[in-house]
This record gives sequence, C-alpha cells and structure tokens, in this order.
Amino acid sequence: MNDKTKKPGQKLGFFMSVALVMGNMIGSGVFLLPQSLAPFGWNAIAGWVVTIAGALCLAHVLAKLTAAHEGAIGPAELVERSFGPLAGFLIGFAFWVSVWTGCVTIAVGATSYMSSFLPVLGEHPSLTALGVIWTMTAVNLLGVRSAGSFQVITTLLKLTPLIVVAILIGLIFGREGTAALAPFPDEGFSLVSVNTAAAMTLWAMIGFEAACAASHKIDNPQRNVPRATFTAHCYLA
Repeated sequence: MNDKTKKPGQKLGFFMSVALVMGNMIGSGVFLLPQSLAPFGWNAIAGWVVTIAGALCLAHVLAKLTAAHEGAIGPAELVERSFGPLAGFLIGFAFWVSVWTGCVTIAVGATSYMSSFLPVLGEHPSLTALGVIWTMTAVNLLGVRSAGSFQVITTLLKLTPLIVVAILIGLIFGREGTAALAPFPDEGFSLVSVNTAAAMTLWAMIGFEAACAASHKIDNPQRNVPRATFTAHCYLA
C-alpha cells in the first residue's frame, strides 16, 4: 500500500507532526551548545535571536508553499516544480547528505551522554553510535505510527529538563535578581562574536523543515504541516 492510499489512521496527525518538528529541533544542539556558547556571553543571546528569526522566516515560507499545493509535497519537490528536475535533485541530494551526516553527529552526542551513566559504552564508542543509529532505524521500520508515537515520548522527555531549567532560572532570579547574571565579556557586543554564535546556534534550529519533508506521511498535509511547523516554532521561540 503506497502513501497515497494509506488511511488517515496510518499517517501522522497534528500532535505527532508537532512532536516531529519539536523533536528534530530539540536535540544535541540544544543540550550541548550552552557550554560552547558560554564564552560569548550576551553575544550568544544575540546569536540565538538571529537564528530563531531566520528559522521562523524559512518555516513560514515552507508552510505557505506546502499549503498552496495540492497533496503532499516535500522541499525537493517544491524546488523541482519551480526550477526544474536538476535543481530538485541537487536540493534533495544535499538534504539527504545533511540528514545522514547529522545522524552521525547526534549518535556521537548520544554516546557521550550515555557513557556518563554506563562507562562501558564509552569503551567502544563506534559500536555504541552504530547501535543508536540502528535502534532508531528499527523503530522507523515498525511503521509511521510507531515512529510517531516514539517521537511524542522522546519529545516529552526532552522538554522535561528544559522546563525544569526554566523554573530554576526563575527561582534564582527571584532570589538574587540581576546579580545572578554573568558580566558582559571584555569586548562587549561584537558583530564577529554574534556571527560566530549564530553559526553555532543554527545547528539547534535544523529540523524546522521536518514536517514539510515528511508531508507524504502526514494526514491532510495542507492543514497539518503549516500548523505543526508554526506551533512547534512558537513554543520553542
């Protein structure tokens, strides 16, 4: 049975689509970047503002284009319809390469985290990373709904520490006020530092296109892809 003839219950609904976008954006970048961005001070905040604004603009474009076409359509197909098959192939190939290279990065990050709790996993990091990749592959092979359910669960697990940290920050500010803020770096605001920080935070924004890329697996894509994309972005922003 192909994607066009699948029943709605066999595809991703709105909430699973939201989890797909949020789950792709809340990943190794969000959890690993704070340490790397700490030396940039408030320049890192400016970098986040730049990348979040850019991601919102791109998400708006993808959502509008998806809603304007009949049936499911992915990023490569959108480019192909406007600029021809060669451009569509190049975009599709580049997106495919970015996905599998990103999977390697995420698997390495997951291995680093898990080895803190189970040191034996760090003794063979390559095998552990391969195990992470094949475990996720097996989950996806179980079917669209199984993968969607897994995405919802992992998204809730990812949101939990972020919510806890936000609460702790509020408690610290309530007790210590602005004294809890780190001082400005010696150079103050710097365009070079903001650009460097923005380049690093861009990794955390990758995934905003997830719903559009998976539109063939989403029920009523003209409605659910734009709604899921903007719902996830507004929450994370």
